[in-house]
Amino acid sequence: MRIHFIFMLFLLSCGSEKSVEQSSSSYFVRDIGVSKPVFYDISSSEECNSSQKGGLYTRWLNGFTGEVELKKVSSRGQGKYIATSAISGLYAHSKMDFLDERIDSLGEKISLCHDKVYSLNSIEQVAINTITVLDKTYEKLISIKSEYKNIDPVYVFIHPEFKRYHSKEEKEGRTVYNYYLATNNASYSRYDENSYRGGAINIYPASKEFLSNPQKADKKKAFGGLPFWNFPFVIAHEYGHHFLDNYIIENFFKNEIKFSRFKTPSFVEYPFDKIDKVERLYGFLHEQFADYFAHYLVERKYRKFKNVTCLEMNRELESSKFFNYESSLDKILTSNRLRVFKREEATDYIKPCNLVFTDKYKIASIFNYLFFSINRAIGIDDIEAIRVLEVFFKKIAQNEDKIVNSLNDADFDNFFESFLKIYLSIINSSKFINNTEKIKVCTSLKEVIPALYDSVGVHDFDCSVID
Repeated sequence: MRIHFIFMLFLLSCGSEKSVEQSSSSYFVRDIGVSKPVFYDISSSEECNSSQKGGLYTRWLNGFTGEVELKKVSSRGQGKYIATSAISGLYAHSKMDFLDERIDSLGEKISLCHDKVYSLNSIEQVAINTITVLDKTYEKLISIKSEYKNIDPVYVFIHPEFKRYHSKEEKEGRTVYNYYLATNNASYSRYDENSYRGGAINIYPASKEFLSNPQKADKKKAFGGLPFWNFPFVIAHEYGHHFLDNYIIENFFKNEIKFSRFKTPSFVEYPFDKIDKVERLYGFLHEQFADYFAHYLVERKYRKFKNVTCLEMNRELESSKFFNYESSLDKILTSNRLRVFKREEATDYIKPCNLVFTDKYKIASIFNYLFFSINRAIGIDDIEAIRVLEVFFKKIAQNEDKIVNSLNDADFDNFFESFLKIYLSIINSSKFINNTEKIKVCTSLKEVIPALYDSVGVHDFDCSVID
């Protein structure tokens, strides 16, 4: 069975500290974290009443003001709202147990009444926030290119319950595997042989710590104390994983790479000392794509994250700096940071808001800041930026053997050089750039990616003109 799973951010809050003995009695599983998640109840399932007053509202954070805004969703008719062109269906409380890598049940199917006002703390409200972003993203995509309408619809799982591998240790002659119970997060997964086939976006429950004041962003808490379904960027990011997997990779990559990158005890494709490095590179590719995709497809006010610690600046493409609770760093790929990213030590878990450069999200953010800076310098708008992204990854597919070999060999230097060369070959076409603009690109390369400037910027892109 082949399973693909991509986390948008590392988990912050997980399960209780108890050990559960498995039936095989060969190992224990320990949930680690601060509290059990809070699972919202499904609202009563009475029939939709067309005489009801009100309507469906989204609750999204305006990243410029830092306030959660309510916005009425356009009427989609009467009766129940179950699926759209973007989604296959809505399900709640799915059991997703990654200990034996299967879904036992899709959970309870959700439907929404068009004219009903749902409470803030309801499964339905989470669903409204999520599917409205997906619909808007899908509609914008097909307005850019009609061929995108062939993207398969994606499942949406609201508050799935499952665990993710964290680490292992030896204890009293037994191997103890530590897992996270997933909370305060969102992810994309794909199953090819199971209870369902296709891609799914998973929106996890919030932990108690996050729900103490869900109406107001709290800068002292990670993610502003807001659940992830309040951020359109997050949902669009996960849909970006689906677009990459379902459209780009499915149609243009000839090998079964699929970005399979589990760090679980069952991950046996590579020698153990290579697993973490290979995962970092595969993860970088997917996270770079998904953040870029989300940035250019959501409204401008959803591209920023005022007072949302861990997202503010860190995941904003236009920000030149990283920021955690009390300090900031420039988004620059130095030779030292590149050495850190490819170092031998395993990175089982990195806390949110970290400024650690073994984190694939940090390296992806640096490259996305570079790409944003170049797009802005040479006048590439939102629509053209998405077209560039598609061409970029199609060219990666055309150079698949070299890229995949670098990935599987954990050859960081060749991988990043090839990756950047392919991007610059697109930008260097006469369609995008003249000599004046080329100087702007070279300046961005020198300032943001000094670790690769000599090998790629000067040697391949001929940036000697600015030196």
